[in-house]
Amino acid sequence: MLESIANTINFFNAGDVISTNLAGLPANTRVQVQVIGGDAGAGFNNWLGDLEITANGNLIGLWDTVADDNLTTASLATFFAMTDAAGQLNLTFRETQPNPAPFAGIAGIVVTSTLIPEPATLGLLGVAGLALLRRRRVS
Repeated sequence: MLESIANTINFFNAGDVISTNLAGLPANTRVQVQVIGGDAGAGFNNWLGDLEITANGNLIGLWDTVADDNLTTASLATFFAMTDAAGQLNLTFRETQPNPAPFAGIAGIVVTSTLIPEPATLGLLGVAGLALLRRRRVS
């Protein structure tokens, strides 16, 4: 289930920190986040930036394959994060490379969630399935 798409963030220069807050997501839910990266600097030899990613204050890691200085390069970072009690997810990106290779680009963010039924619901589904199997054997 697609929950949210953020608009283009464009590019990061050396040391830039940019945050985006996604709201209206299910509260306290594990979500999958996909960040689409790439570059637009062919021939400039400066689209080699790396991005440190944080989700709701928790360090996710370093995305060091955002771009490789080719105009046609695109990359995808995929990770899981938890929304907060208000159904928000704050994503923070910090460009970590110093000059002369400072740029990294983000084209979009996709957040999806798969809500998993509570254990009681799963139990009821299991009992119903067994009842159907038993009924089928009796017939």
